[in-house]
Formats: sequence, structure tokens, C-alpha cells
Amino acid sequence: VLIFLLGTATSALHGLNMIWVSMVILCYLLLTGVVTGQSIKSMVDWPFLILLASLIGLSNAIPYSDFDEILFSSLQGLGVLIQSNIYLFTVVFAGIVYGLRLILPGKLCGPLLATIFIPLFVRENVNPWILCMMCLVFSDAAFFPYQHPPLSGFLSLIKAEQLLDGKSFFKIIWIINGFRILAVLAAIPVWRLYGIG
Repeated sequence: VLIFLLGTATSALHGLNMIWVSMVILCYLLLTGVVTGQSIKSMVDWPFLILLASLIGLSNAIPYSDFDEILFSSLQGLGVLIQSNIYLFTVVFAGIVYGLRLILPGKLCGPLLATIFIPLFVRENVNPWILCMMCLVFSDAAFFPYQHPPLSGFLSLIKAEQLLDGKSFFKIIWIINGFRILAVLAAIPVWRLYGIG
């Protein structure tokens, strides 16, 4: 960590790209045995890293392919909504995320929607940080246990079929997801007060 911080702090002096500094540190850690090849295989979340790299590549490729213009024209109504009524957009966006969460995992849903909607927020001169917070809060929602692995693991561990009343459990989950929307709606004026919106 100290070497990385020194490499970052002195990057203007040595002119090396931070990727090379990171690679040198990784090689050092591998050569000294602090990190092993087996630990890299087993402890790194490779599917998520590949997804993240794909999304970064996609966000860089969108402007070159003129796909951003297609997105802007197809999402023009939402762009107007972002500018005119961010509160109504929040409710609509929550519906979009909750709908996608029925078929997509949270790790994919949030970054994918952020990749699509951030250029729209930038074009409408609204801070994209608000969108990122919405993506984080809404994409963590789960209506059914299969959508949330920790929840399904917990339910199988406590043998939920015998201990929990299914109707009241799912009612509580729906209430929690409703409060997610209310929490974001209540936070928007606070974010704007601090100059984020």
C-alpha cells in the first residue's frame, strides 16, 4: 500500500502510468510470495471484474459508434423528466430497476443502467452522482429470495419454510423496497442543499 501511495504521489515526477505502477507492485507481491497464483484464482471475483471491464469498454465505445444519439433520442422523454421533475423520474427509474431485477442480478443491473443513463444526466446538466446513488439503492432490492443470494442463504439456513409466514415476510420485503424509494425522494432535497443536484 505504501509503495502504491508513493507511486501515485510521485507519478508527476517519474511519468509512469498508474497501470504500470500497479503491475510492478503485483509482480513484487507475487515474487515475494505474499500473494500466490492460487489465491488470485480463488479470492478475486473474476466475473465481476470482467463485467466491470466490459461496461467501461462499452461506455467508451458508445460515443464512437453514435449509439449515444440513439439512446438520447429513445430516452428523450426521460431526459425531459430528469430536468423538469427529478422526483417523478426517481419513481419511474425505481420501477425500471425493480422490473429489471426480476431477470438480472443486482451486480449487473446497477452498472448497466448507470452506463446507459449517466450520459443522459450529463446532457441534462444534472449531477450523475444522483443517478449512481439511485442505482446502488434500487439495484440492491429483492422481491424474491432468488434475487438476493445472502437472503436465500439465510432463509435456507434457518429453514424458513417452518419458521416464517411467507405472506408477511414478502409483505415486509415489499415495504422495505417502498421505503427505498421514499429514502431517495427524501434525500434529493438534501443533496441539492449541498450542491450535488
